[in-house]
Amino acid sequence: MAEAIQKIADGKFVKVGGWQIPQTDLMRRHGSGRGHIYAESGDLVDTEFESFYAPLVKIYSFDNEKQAGLTAGLEVETIVKVSVGGNVFAIEITGILVRSKDGSVEPVQIGPATFERFLDSDGDGVFETYIVDSSQMKVPAWAYTNK
Repeated sequence: MAEAIQKIADGKFVKVGGWQIPQTDLMRRHGSGRGHIYAESGDLVDTEFESFYAPLVKIYSFDNEKQAGLTAGLEVETIVKVSVGGNVFAIEITGILVRSKDGSVEPVQIGPATFERFLDSDGDGVFETYIVDSSQMKVPAWAYTNK
């Protein structure tokens, strides 16, 4: 049975056991950088970004498409880890929505590039919060107070 997903705010969803996030261990590092993201407290926090090139990693499929003999999902292009002082609190995935008929033909792009954002709200290493809008991504207190 599928794990329950709870809506906690507009554009914010929680899956207690965590969302399926591709591992970056064997992926080619694409780049890194620094930036600022607001914390839950309203403070502006210095953050680090590390990106990985992840061509054609499929991270999920849509069950409603399976009924029509179609497979659809998100094929990953890049994965970005967002951290403060080495504490990774967010993952942003860029990919393309694709569809194929019975998996027998090459997938066809059905949507523009999309961004999926996942947040570890409590520092347990499980990315349980899915965020639709980047403006809703805030640095959780555990990430910058436990340095």
